[in-house]
Amino acid sequence: FPTENPYQAENSGNSDVFVSKLGSTGSVLFFSTYLGGNGADFAYGITLGPAGESYVIGHTSSTNFPTENPYQAGNSGFYDVFVSKLESSGSMLLFSTYLGGDSDDGGRGITLGTAGESYVVGHTASPDFPTENPYQAGNSGGYDVFVSKLGSTGSVLSFSTHLAGVDADRGTAITVGAAGDSYV
Repeated sequence: FPTENPYQAENSGNSDVFVSKLGSTGSVLFFSTYLGGNGADFAYGITLGPAGESYVIGHTSSTNFPTENPYQAGNSGFYDVFVSKLESSGSMLLFSTYLGGDSDDGGRGITLGTAGESYVVGHTASPDFPTENPYQAGNSGGYDVFVSKLGSTGSVLSFSTHLAGVDADRGTAITVGAAGDSYV
């Protein structure tokens, strides 16, 4: 896969995420990098910070997914969510963390708050998915939606909650209102 000024120059496992920046005409590749570990890594959401940083969310089965200043340093189950922030040139990882419990977890949507916080949404089957100040503390059965907010450095979980009924539920998109309210 074409790389340019990469943080990670080669595929590290089964399948890695890639993050690329193309110029406005599509004819210039400013940066392109792999991001992954020894397992299967998939990205589902990306957003930009005010200085051109790339914030990426997905899930990974890798036990050595790249971490930097993590809230959660290791994989807790088969698939865990990952949230990563690359600086604007794509060659440096500013933060990267796992987020998950002992079962299957997947990250789908990401947006930013006014102070650089990462608001993330996805699904979890983990009864021990990390929660902080939750609306709903535990798993309701099958897959639950999760909604979480990581601080601007990626190392603090400001809030995290399940949001679900008794059947399978999945969150795919998130946005934040002016007052910091999450819409999923």
